[in-house]
Amino acid sequence: MSPQPTPDIHYGLLTTPQLHYMVYCRNTGGRYGKATLEGYYQKLSKAFVELIKQASCSGDEYRSLKVDCANGIGALKLREMEHYFSQGLSVQLFNDGSKGKLNHLCGADFVKSHQKPPQGMEIKSNERCCSFDGDADRIVYYYHDADGHFHLIDGDKIATLISSFLKELLVEIGESLNIGVVQTAYANGSSTRYLEEVMKKAGIVKSDSCRIWTGKVNEGGRCLKTGNTAVEMKIKQSEQLEEKKRKAAKMLENIIDLFNQAAGDAISDMLVIEAILALKGLTVQQWDALYTDLPNRQLKVQV
Repeated sequence: MSPQPTPDIHYGLLTTPQLHYMVYCRNTGGRYGKATLEGYYQKLSKAFVELIKQASCSGDEYRSLKVDCANGIGALKLREMEHYFSQGLSVQLFNDGSKGKLNHLCGADFVKSHQKPPQGMEIKSNERCCSFDGDADRIVYYYHDADGHFHLIDGDKIATLISSFLKELLVEIGESLNIGVVQTAYANGSSTRYLEEVMKKAGIVKSDSCRIWTGKVNEGGRCLKTGNTAVEMKIKQSEQLEEKKRKAAKMLENIIDLFNQAAGDAISDMLVIEAILALKGLTVQQWDALYTDLPNRQLKVQV
């Protein structure tokens, strides 16, 4: 007798990363999380709020963010989710789909390629802003300095911020694990140099920087193999550690829960970044000053 087919499940409207999240939850038998939107919202928000509680800063400068949603699905889902994490972060949504076209003069690709803010968003000096792409699986940050100059903070600086923070926590709890950062040929040379030289010398992170061909999204697994499950299990045994180490281990556990491990996720990445900035007490300018990008330009050439 042939097995009965699995009934179709209709989740309604989702961002691309949320769909990947649902599939991952089902494929792991629910061990990763509940395969529902409510489960997604609760898991990420709970981890974020727990992290924010550990932040020493109490002012609003770390708790407010302007978000360009590219007139895409990310606006709808972020609007549904924001009350779950509102005690830790206030978000102001722009290009939310109420008017305007998908990715037209807005969104992560527009901001990165044109090196300017999206249409319809006014930015005050040193105000933190970010842009999703249409299906909310990419994110970039940016701000205007006191002189009105635009500063883009792209994936290179996002990866640097996150990897250095992870390493700091690992050092705190006494774990000597290497952190690998996978970069494509698009990566700015200054970011690679920072990861390979400056961070090693500072003793913050021993980085195995690995470049892959552009577009080879699945090559990262070949380039970098990690024992994620074993590491997570070890971290979750934090009850055996002394108080200071236990606090760092709990932060690391929450950071792991805050990541969408199924796919790149603009909402998840936004919450990870906001948590780290608050925990480290960094302004957007201080984050940007980690290193200076080499001059670059992205153009479309008509053939």
